[in-house]
Amino acid sequence: DGWVGRVHVGTTNTALTYQLPPILRRLRQEHPGIELLVTNMPTRDTLENIIQNRMDLGLVTLPVDDTHLRITPLRLEMLVAILPASTPDIPDLVTPEYAAQHSLVLEHGRGAVHALVMRWLAKQLPLPRTPMLMGTIEAMKKVGELDLGISIVPDVAVADPIPGVVVRPLDPPTACTLALIEHRSKPNEPALEIVRNALLELKAISDGAPAA
Repeated sequence: DGWVGRVHVGTTNTALTYQLPPILRRLRQEHPGIELLVTNMPTRDTLENIIQNRMDLGLVTLPVDDTHLRITPLRLEMLVAILPASTPDIPDLVTPEYAAQHSLVLEHGRGAVHALVMRWLAKQLPLPRTPMLMGTIEAMKKVGELDLGISIVPDVAVADPIPGVVVRPLDPPTACTLALIEHRSKPNEPALEIVRNALLELKAISDGAPAA
């Protein structure tokens, strides 16, 4: 009946929102015989599911280190600060010292970006104000628009201008590289190979090559 196989992909919210839509749309159009399941979950949950063979492929935020996994970095992304435009005397670079003096709006505690931000803020801990935690990058951006605090997000999430918000790089800079992971012992079935190659297009685009 044209059925090729079933592939379950775990992905970060950022990748699902900003990078995967055209790839998933093309997979659906060109390979209707693939049953494609996509689940949005934190990096640590995707790692566990891949290691336990409950999931086939994962898009995660580095760093990741496990001998069971084949890890392919795809896109080098950087964290940036987004501040309400009404913030007085916005610096050219946002430092941990500066960020700690303001109300912070951060990703939920299970997210990989949250861990990266807390490592960046390490010398300022404990923070003088408890951060607000949000479940999605879009919610964090909306809170910034409402002048409720400073958010720190991947640069891909603010590639398009946001009214009422100013974007600034971090100092020191902090990477949040997107990577593809799979179990080293995973059999290479036709459906899996098709989906894997489609996701690897993210690396080709990052390296400057046109998408296939």
